[in-house]
Amino acid sequence: QLAKTLVGAVSHDLRAPLTRIKASSSTLADADLQIDPEQARRLAALIDAQADRLAELVQNLLDMSRIQAGVLRPRYTVAPLADLVATVVDDLAADRRGYHVAVDVPDDLPPIDADLVLISRVLTNLLENALRYSPKDAPIAVRAVLDAPDRIEVSVADHGPGVSPHRRSAIFELFARRDADAGAGLGLTIAKTFVEAHGQRIWVDQAPGGGAVFRFTLPVAAAIPEESQVALHTHH
Repeated sequence: QLAKTLVGAVSHDLRAPLTRIKASSSTLADADLQIDPEQARRLAALIDAQADRLAELVQNLLDMSRIQAGVLRPRYTVAPLADLVATVVDDLAADRRGYHVAVDVPDDLPPIDADLVLISRVLTNLLENALRYSPKDAPIAVRAVLDAPDRIEVSVADHGPGVSPHRRSAIFELFARRDADAGAGLGLTIAKTFVEAHGQRIWVDQAPGGGAVFRFTLPVAAAIPEESQVALHTHH
């Protein structure tokens, strides 16, 4: 039943960008058509953007199938959160020209103990979501704070229309869509599943200046006792 629902919901979302890519590339490839450089550039940009959209959908589908297969066991690694955030933001920046993502992740935060691939997907999906709803000139803010001795809270804030209070839990359900969205709502469902696989939580609030703030928590790596660190160094 779930597979049927997935295929039904996603087939439209896959077909729409494919149709646009095909139409644009056929126009560019037609030797008989006289296209000025500006038109050609616009068509190429459209292909580029739609290919990104397809790649995002396919990645979400692969993630979803992993979840359904029950093979989702986090592979924990101790790493600095700042590095993970910087990598995700840099990867997005390459294809999101015109958007500005402001990052505030202090270097002195303790390292996280998490599956870096899964948490990168969580952050990517939340940023993709924010980019979809935020006006181009409004920066998206990624912040992290030490929320408790063993927990870091990460937030992604946008200046879009926000999420009304009665939809704040439904927004994470399979295929939920924010208003005026055509994309299958897989991204937030996947983000929730990946965060909860770590025994953590994810939720959405209203941003102070309007818009939505998606927040999730991450486990802090247990501190290595001083004496074992000394032992490690002497051993090496």
